[in-house]
Amino acid sequence: MEEIVELDSILVSEEPENTHGYALSTFIPPYRGLEVQYCVVCPRKCWLFQRGLGIEQGSDRVALGRLTHERTFQRFQMRNVLIENYLQIDFAEEGVVHEVKHSQASERAHRLQLAYYLWSLRARGIETVGILHYPRQRRREVLELTPELENELHLVLNQVEQLRTKPTPPQVERPMNLCRNCAYQEFCWCYEEETE
Repeated sequence: MEEIVELDSILVSEEPENTHGYALSTFIPPYRGLEVQYCVVCPRKCWLFQRGLGIEQGSDRVALGRLTHERTFQRFQMRNVLIENYLQIDFAEEGVVHEVKHSQASERAHRLQLAYYLWSLRARGIETVGILHYPRQRRREVLELTPELENELHLVLNQVEQLRTKPTPPQVERPMNLCRNCAYQEFCWCYEEETE
């Protein structure tokens, strides 16, 4: 693995050097990590989130996640690292990106969110690894941005971009198991229930 660069160096907004052969305009779009996560979990949830419907702020599950994040790993100084005003990393230590999650229920979405952070850092010349932490389960997973994971991420980013341009929310097959715990559930399905 290449030398790990301190994350402090990327907090200043600079034009990154393109060393990967991608067009810069498509290489570093300002997606938020939650867009990536939500797109994997449910495209409709992502679409609603993109339009500023922050319904989750009152959700008990989101509150549990926030509490888990606030109460764990307090000893680390680089917490809630904001990069160029759109990426927020839970914490960083010795050049490693850390994400803290309450539950493993959406593990694929968590992996792709962390992969997005690693990919964005790579675009800025920082080659590093990430660690997903699940404190309640006393589990962690080290994540490297492999070519396979990067390809999967590009598919999700394309989907996120398509959702941004859609005038109406995407159709979602119902019922999905995660709908019963989703903060968007009532809002998401109310119109469809009226038309059935």
